[in-house]
Amino acid sequence: MLDDGLHVSYLNPAAESLFGISSRRTVGRALGDVVHPAQELLVLCQRAFATGLSFSLHEFAARIGDREFVLDCRVALLDHEHSLILEFLDTERDRRVRREADCLVWIAPSG
Repeated sequence: MLDDGLHVSYLNPAAESLFGISSRRTVGRALGDVVHPAQELLVLCQRAFATGLSFSLHEFAARIGDREFVLDCRVALLDHEHSLILEFLDTERDRRVRREADCLVWIAPSG
C-alpha cells in the first residue's frame, strides 16, 4: 500500500517474499526509492489518485531490492482511505511454468 505521498505504508508477507525485501526496511520509503525505474508506475499512481480509477501495467520490467522482475501491476484507490493498493504478479515465473508445461506436452509420447 502507498499513502497519498506515494510512500510505502504497508507491505504484506507475500510481497516481502516475492521481492526479497522486509516490511520493516521498506515502510516509509518513497516508491521511487524501492522500485527502479519507477516513473511509469508513479504516473499510474498519480492518475489513480486524481481519477479514483484503477489502472494496470503489463510486463513492467523493474528492479526491486537485489532482484529484477517482469511484473503485471494493478493500482487502485482504496475507498475508505487516502491510500493506494498495488497488486503485483510475477509474470516471468508464470511464463517459465507455461514453457515447461509446453515442453512436457511436446515430449509426451502419443497414444
